[in-house]
This record gives sequence, C-alpha cells and structure tokens, in this order.
Amino acid sequence: MSDTTTTKRLYGLYVQRFGSCPRTPYQAEYYRKWLDLLSSCATNEEAEEESKKNGLYTGGAAALAKDRVFANKQAAEKMGWTDVAEFCDEIIAKIDADPYYTFTHSGLWADLQAKKDGWLRTVDGFHRLFVDFREYDDTRTEADRAMSNIATDLKLLSKPSSDFAKLAAMPQFRALIDCSDEYYQEFINTIVKAAKSGRLDNIPWSSASRKDEIAELWKNKDSLKEVCQQWRSQEVKPVNLRLSPITADGKYELQDMD
Repeated sequence: MSDTTTTKRLYGLYVQRFGSCPRTPYQAEYYRKWLDLLSSCATNEEAEEESKKNGLYTGGAAALAKDRVFANKQAAEKMGWTDVAEFCDEIIAKIDADPYYTFTHSGLWADLQAKKDGWLRTVDGFHRLFVDFREYDDTRTEADRAMSNIATDLKLLSKPSSDFAKLAAMPQFRALIDCSDEYYQEFINTIVKAAKSGRLDNIPWSSASRKDEIAELWKNKDSLKEVCQQWRSQEVKPVNLRLSPITADGKYELQDMD
C-alpha cells in the first residue's frame, strides 16, 4: 500500500502545466479532479479503485482528445471559420456524452479535416495570388502565363466566399499578407481587374508605395546590418564531422571542420 503524497505532487505539476496553457483546459480539469480524489483517499490503490467507478481511470484519453479539438476550435474562431468552430463544439459534446467516442468513430479526425479543407484551400489560393502578383510585379514574367496561374488560384477560393474582393477586405485575409497598405491595394486592384477581364494590366514598376518601402529600408540599413551581424555572431558552427563506416565492422571517424 502506498500513500498519495508523491502522486498528488506529480498531479499538481500536471495541473500547473496544463492550467498555464490556454489550449489545454480539459486536461487541466481532468488532473484537478484527480487531485480532489487523491485528497479524499488514504492510498493510491484506493484512489485507483474509486477512479474506475467515476470514469477518471480512462478519462485521460477523452481529455486529450477534447483539448486537441479545442485547439482547432480556437484557431477556427481566430480565422472566422464559424462552421469549423461549431463542428468542434459538436465533437466535444459527443465526447462528453461518450468518453470512448474517439475510439468508436475512427473517421472523426478525417471529418474535422474535411471541414477545414475548404478554408485551407481558400487561404492557400489567396496567398498564391499574392505570390503570383508579386512575381509578375518583380520580374515582369510573361503576362499570359501569369494570368493562367492567377486564374487557377482564383478557383481555389470558396470560403467564406469565392469573391476575391470580399476576401481581401476581411481582416483575417489582410493579416496573411505582409506588405504596406498601398501595395496591398495595388494587389487587390490588379487581381480584381484580371478576374473581370481575363488579362493582366501593366503594374507601375516604380509605384510610390514601392519607392517608400525601399526608402524606408535604406534609411534603416545600418540598424538592419547590425542585427544581421549580431545574428551571425551567435551562429553555432560544428567543430567536426562524424563519418560513418563504409564496412559492417568499420569504425566511425571524426573529420575536423575548418
């Protein structure tokens, strides 16, 4: 027979670990219940027997699964994927009703992925549109090929709308593109015109926004250079290289690195 002192200390650490993370509330609650149970029992063996009666004994897997779904829900809410967030709530409710739900429904994670796929394709398509626009702007690639790429990317857009202009106006899609507001507007105007006309108009190579971006970088070149030098000074370089033996009974060799 063993007392519960060490076990309570261990489970207390679990509560601290999972309780400090916003993505693991269910596991934190699971171990809090274990602490309450251990506090009411004299030995670990007694607590184990009681846990088999109240569901705690097998509840860890359900708590882990719910946290996994909950993390997906948080991400969906942040991106505005309302149908995915609602689906996550449904899954959590089903696990609450049946702790073995994740084991008896093997297609659960595939169903959740399928719910996200439309959104992920849209995000991918939106980002590809910017990459194609930027490549055309930067390198002046052949317009017909660039337009073909853009037409393909536009077909990926579906959630919450297939309308590029509507997506571009949404904060969550603006956050995907790292550029100035002026350049982002050039991106929108170019893709909207291309979607309507089926061709790419010339993009001003020396637009004011691009000039401003380059001027800002040049103005801060000394500080940027200093940051790069600091990063390089922290680089860890290998002292030697370990060479594998070329025969079954050979030995490893070390080769000095200059």
